[in-house]
Amino acid sequence: MLVITDIAGNTEMLTGYKPLKRYRSVSGEKTLSFLIMPTEQNQHSIEMVQEESVLEFKGDTYRIKQAREKPRGNTYIKEVVAINTLFDLVDDHIYEVRTQSMTFQMFLQFVFAGTPYTWDIVDTFYAQDWENFGDDNRLSLFQEGLKRYGSEFTLNGTHFTFKRKIGNAMDFQFRYNYNIKTLNKSVNTNNLSTYIKGFGKQNEDGTYVVQSEYTSPNVAKFGIRHAKPVRDERYATLEGLNERLIAELKDTPDVSITIDFADMRRAGFPFDVPNEGDDTYLIYEPMGIDVEARIIDITEEFTENSDYPIKTDVTLSNLRNRMIDQFEEFSRTQKTVDGIMDGSRRIPFNALDEAVKRATAALQSAETELTFENGIIARDKNNPNFLVLFNSNGIGISRDGGQTFKEALTSEGFVASAGVIGQFEANNIQIGADTTFADGYNPKEIIVASKNMMQNSGNFVGTDYWALNGGTVLEVVSDNGRNILHCKGSIMGSNVNFIKPNTEYVFSAEVYFNKNINVTKYNPLHFWLGTSGETSAALESYELISANTSLEPYKWHIIAIKIKTKAIFPTGSFFKPFIYDPVQISTTEEYWIRSMMFAEGNKLATWSPSVEDTNSAIVSAATGIKNDLRMSAPLPTSLTLNQDGITASTSNPNKYARMDYRGFYAKQGAVQIERPDGYLSVQDGILRNSLSIQGSEPAFQTAGVEKWGQFYRTNSNNRFENIQRFVFKHDSRYVRIICNLYADGGEQYGNWANAAFDIVTDDETTSIATAVVVENRWSDNQGYRKDILIDCGVPTGNLLVMYWRMWSLVNPYHTYGSVRYLVQEG
Repeated sequence: MLVITDIAGNTEMLTGYKPLKRYRSVSGEKTLSFLIMPTEQNQHSIEMVQEESVLEFKGDTYRIKQAREKPRGNTYIKEVVAINTLFDLVDDHIYEVRTQSMTFQMFLQFVFAGTPYTWDIVDTFYAQDWENFGDDNRLSLFQEGLKRYGSEFTLNGTHFTFKRKIGNAMDFQFRYNYNIKTLNKSVNTNNLSTYIKGFGKQNEDGTYVVQSEYTSPNVAKFGIRHAKPVRDERYATLEGLNERLIAELKDTPDVSITIDFADMRRAGFPFDVPNEGDDTYLIYEPMGIDVEARIIDITEEFTENSDYPIKTDVTLSNLRNRMIDQFEEFSRTQKTVDGIMDGSRRIPFNALDEAVKRATAALQSAETELTFENGIIARDKNNPNFLVLFNSNGIGISRDGGQTFKEALTSEGFVASAGVIGQFEANNIQIGADTTFADGYNPKEIIVASKNMMQNSGNFVGTDYWALNGGTVLEVVSDNGRNILHCKGSIMGSNVNFIKPNTEYVFSAEVYFNKNINVTKYNPLHFWLGTSGETSAALESYELISANTSLEPYKWHIIAIKIKTKAIFPTGSFFKPFIYDPVQISTTEEYWIRSMMFAEGNKLATWSPSVEDTNSAIVSAATGIKNDLRMSAPLPTSLTLNQDGITASTSNPNKYARMDYRGFYAKQGAVQIERPDGYLSVQDGILRNSLSIQGSEPAFQTAGVEKWGQFYRTNSNNRFENIQRFVFKHDSRYVRIICNLYADGGEQYGNWANAAFDIVTDDETTSIATAVVVENRWSDNQGYRKDILIDCGVPTGNLLVMYWRMWSLVNPYHTYGSVRYLVQEG
């Protein structure tokens, strides 16, 4: 699903496009391209498809840089190309210049200061010396830094993850006659060199402390080809310089292979998910290819009606490109960035003749799928290689299908690849020597402003401690079970006394406006800090510490100001809060307040009530309990405590529940047991659960099925080839199935065995749940076990029907299956 926002801020869902192609590469580049023509369904959004509009697709944003219109019969089409909004950084200039040594963290803080981008640094990157670094656009500075530090990155929305090398070592293969449709191989000897010289630190007389040269063994094959020499003052040893020369020399051809990959995700087999940077195996017997290579880029083609690609092209290479290798093709000007669309990165379009269909599917929310194998495995719905494993030994997080767990919690301790450096112990955190803190940030100086000094400042009880300040409305209203203030015009709070000299405080409010509001350290959050005659007599300094300076309407926002008092101020000085802005908030301007807080400290904290409000609430609650001991439901007609035990009797003397030496005893059905989901599993002392599942007799089979030893088998491609029909009373939440499955022909001939268990209502008009399992291995002994747990929802006691169905992917090869265990549970 595509969402488009034009330069005026209007947002609509975009329909009528085809085909949507997404290109993503190991360099960090992401682009979208598609064709769109006007239809009745997209007339509300087709005019928004223009240069500089922003597209949202699968969590990323792209800015349209090209929207070419071409006639097509009596109408027209638009060819659209959009690039990731990361490239907007080319329009943002940093005028500051720095000459200093910077860690990678300091470099990122310099480049991205004031932008919405955040990051995690996973690997170790050595500090670099910079001279006159700056005075350029942010994108160019970012490119230069990536090259110097030797980093690659992934970008998810506005969050970077920096690594020496992105991607994972995957266990799936690209293989001839299995998942490769077509293959193209190219060899590039551009920039190939076999000889390089290097010069290190220079003496005052112009000679070098160290210099060296390196000749590649491939000189016998390609001859002498000179590379650009290395000149770097940092090298003072021959060993270090030689290592640099060997690393710098590109003495082998670049081999890249592009394959049209048979993506099986739409067919219900989502495990082979390629991602840029992954290392995988390529086996193509007709061309004698059997190598491990890295995925350099991926081009996927989508339709409006599917979250999974209908076509996937993957380029693999022996290259280990860093982002800068491709970024160097871009100039430092917007003009050349636009040239991406006209040069070597231009994306071709294919005109399609069939009519455009209206979009009918909404993007599903992210979910995980649970399997029970060596514990509980939760897999990412879109990429099953991302999983969390939980078993008796601990918890592990994997990004390569479970081959390695770079985040793990076991009895031996905690391991993390990102966000943590050093080790954790029970009461000690050891931080590595490379840890740095942001400018102006020192953990020892942080004081969380958590002790609220304002009374009746959230979940308001009336309007006590508040008054109008020229406004016209001040009242308490309910919002999702919480009391908030509804106001029109300026209001003010009561004085907060007992402020301390030379002390920092945080003043904050959570507010909701019905129009755009500009925020400064003066307004709309306003205050006095002094006396009535001299309202700033105790004020040393103050600054706005909340991020947003322009508040969008119809959203809750937090405004926060850090305040410091003077070392000496008049006796009787106080703090007084206001919502006040004579320009933006008129006497009839409407807004709402969820909470306010004034507390000692320098770091914003979540709202909490004042000590006075907490004490008042405790006293009120205790008084209520003391004065009203009534139960919410009536007592039994008789409750006795005697030598028989504790007995709850009903109007029938022979029907009662009793606690005695035997434990709990219920006579003549005086017991009801209700499950957590509300279903009565025991009613009037009678068990309502049958838990049985009855198969049809004779077996309910279609013509394409036959019994084969201990298995049923079929070579039909029909998804609805019935093996058996079961009927059961819906007394439990889950159906547990253990079945065995194998595929005739199997992996060698591309056959997949498929088994489905479809559950419907007794009248077969409504689907309840479906589970599908697949297998491409061959075994004529026991097959391969599949554990299935189907959630049928809250029990209803109604009859349900379950069909067991099997089919083969490739005819005439058979699918073999058997059911070994079938029961209701839970």
